[in-house]
Amino acid sequence: MNIRWFRHRAGEQSGAVLAMVSVAVVAMIGATALAVDVGRVTNNNRTLQAKADVIAMDAGRALSGATAASLSGATGAVVTAVQNSATRNSVPFSQLTVGLGTLSGSTFTLIATPVLNGAIQTVTSTSVPTAVRVTASGTVNFAFQKGSKTTTRSATSTYSATAGFSIGSWLASIPAGGDGILNALLGDAFRLNAVSYTGLVNANVTLQQLGANIPVTALSPTQLLDTSVGIRDFMLASIAALSAQGNAAAVSVLNSMIASAPLTGTVQLGEFIDVVGGAETAAATASLNLLQLLTASAFVLEKSSGHALAIPTTSISIPGITSVTASLTVTEPPKIYFGPSGGPSIQTAQIRLSLTPVVNLPLGIPGLLNVGVYGSLPIDLSVAGATGTLSSINCAAPSITVGSTTQGVNLNSALTLRVRATVLFIPIDVATLTLNAGAKTTPNSYSTTFTSPAEFGPSNAESVGSNTLGLDGLLNFSGANISILNGIINLGQIANAVVPAVNGLLGSLDDALVAPLTQVLGVKLAGADIAALGLNCSGLRLAG
Repeated sequence: MNIRWFRHRAGEQSGAVLAMVSVAVVAMIGATALAVDVGRVTNNNRTLQAKADVIAMDAGRALSGATAASLSGATGAVVTAVQNSATRNSVPFSQLTVGLGTLSGSTFTLIATPVLNGAIQTVTSTSVPTAVRVTASGTVNFAFQKGSKTTTRSATSTYSATAGFSIGSWLASIPAGGDGILNALLGDAFRLNAVSYTGLVNANVTLQQLGANIPVTALSPTQLLDTSVGIRDFMLASIAALSAQGNAAAVSVLNSMIASAPLTGTVQLGEFIDVVGGAETAAATASLNLLQLLTASAFVLEKSSGHALAIPTTSISIPGITSVTASLTVTEPPKIYFGPSGGPSIQTAQIRLSLTPVVNLPLGIPGLLNVGVYGSLPIDLSVAGATGTLSSINCAAPSITVGSTTQGVNLNSALTLRVRATVLFIPIDVATLTLNAGAKTTPNSYSTTFTSPAEFGPSNAESVGSNTLGLDGLLNFSGANISILNGIINLGQIANAVVPAVNGLLGSLDDALVAPLTQVLGVKLAGADIAALGLNCSGLRLAG
């Protein structure tokens, strides 16, 4: 073979190469056209998603704890927010569909559709949405091929607003100059001498301040709740926080407490403060009353002893009652909750008041001379406590609503009284009365709304239920078993005389002991104190 032969063969292939190049060029033009059209669709989807995100966030800010019906319609807050956002972001309203619902994890559950392809729909649902889904549609006309393609992109925003409240009886009603009963309770719990706690009434701290001033190591609010802190360290952290505020009166009281007795034991605030995940910010910055924290800590420290407090009754003078012994038992401290609305309920447990008056009551019974009723009248009042739930959070007009139920009050008494007559100067027990008494109130439910910030804070607690218990009227004799001596006493005469007389004694006990006791201690035996402690409305986010 020579060079001339190769040249001849190359000349024969020149037409084939031209054909191949022509085919390749056509393919390249088609691929380029397809890439351009696909790119335009992709770019349209990206733009749709960005605009759906923005509009969903704007619509989410209109969620206020109101019903779907009130958020919808031509003047509804969500519909108006979507219209305004669409205008700002150059999105035709006709390309938007809006759904109201709830979000659990990544699952959106539709309640109502106030806007469907730009048309405002009639919505009657009374459900309360916590999330809004915006779907934006867009059409791309192909540049190099026939037809067009319409795509949609959705975005869901949800409000994870959190708030805090407390429920319970804080034992914080202190007369000027302090009170011996309150001192006895806290003094016993903290092993302290009696000091005035009046200076702590207006002392407020936050978990953030306390955690930052723990002498051993700085703790975050969450760590503080889960850590057992020495009582002395807790006191020192409180002093540091109050000193920074310039609250010299409260600092002086705490220094007196530290100096007056050895402080032993530990406190774990998480035993009575419940913080749900996501509510850390609201919990960290909420203002908490230091006296309330100390009181609750005292209950926790002394829970093994039942928190029983003997009530001094030496100054009580009631005709027909020679002496009274009384004690108060609080089995759990008040509770604090931070978290979203609809979260778990918190409950304060039983309060128990025991009274044992000794009766020496003369009676006037026709036909008998010098008749009296003698014996003891043990009375046990038991209250199951109160349950509270954060019902709703309104971030549009900042406020929270707390639903509460005060549990029933049980009153029980099983007493034995002797009817004694004096015959010829000789006292004779002519009858024995065995009386079983009892009463039970039904639980009551309440809904309390607090407006932020005016009605927030421990000092703005609202009382629900009864402020005082009231023995008179609760005690109803369900039966009387009377043993008669030789049948000389008329049963009807005794019953008619004894029952009203004993009820009158109970009314006197109300005025002389029960009402003043509940007022001094701040104990709501048939009710509860509720306070709004914090609100965080910065939790709006895009889901997933």
